Amino acid sequence: TAYNTGDTVMMIQMKGAVVDSTNTVSFGTITDYKNAGNYEFNYVKSKSGNIIELKNKLTRQYDIPTGKVQLVRVPYYNSVTISDTLTCLPWDGSKGGIVVLNVKDTATLNNDINVNGKGFKGGAGYNANTGTLGCFNNGYTYPISFQLSGNKGESIATISDNLIRGKGKLAAAGGAGLGHNSGGGGGANGGAGGTGGYQ
Repeated sequence: TAYNTGDTVMMIQMKGAVVDSTNTVSFGTITDYKNAGNYEFNYVKSKSGNIIELKNKLTRQYDIPTGKVQLVRVPYYNSVTISDTLTCLPWDGSKGGIVVLNVKDTATLNNDINVNGKGFKGGAGYNANTGTLGCFNNGYTYPISFQLSGNKGESIATISDNLIRGKGKLAAAGGAGLGHNSGGGGGANGGAGGTGGYQ
């Protein structure tokens, strides 16, 4: 119901990259972006129920449904003044996490564009609620059943629950903390990250 004939839209693929899945320092390194991050603008030619026909042919490829492809309505303004904080729907695993607008002449920013915390989810901590302290766990990946690590952050790559814990980065997401009272080492797509907090 948010789309009408003539609307500008943006198609964007949120996920789909392939990463190294070995339990080594290379874990989480992107080996193939596939179509993750592809996007383009288009126009709504027609709409019938839940079916939207686009005016122009797509110029990029998209992996539907595995790539979590969104069609985002793009508001158009001759000129616009942002007087309240501009934000977006939070990413829920299928939609959200995107702010986009089209301004012909002047965009006046009298307030923030703030999407803090609206994108991919961060790594979830885990409390095993046990008196047993586990040191010397140093793996880059562990299964979700492993009780001495949190989860890696969410990213443009999707991995199985058999690899979701451990200190290894996950493409554009940081790795998890390990063992007792340790913090995550970060990293992600910007570099190797640090050592995290010691156990």
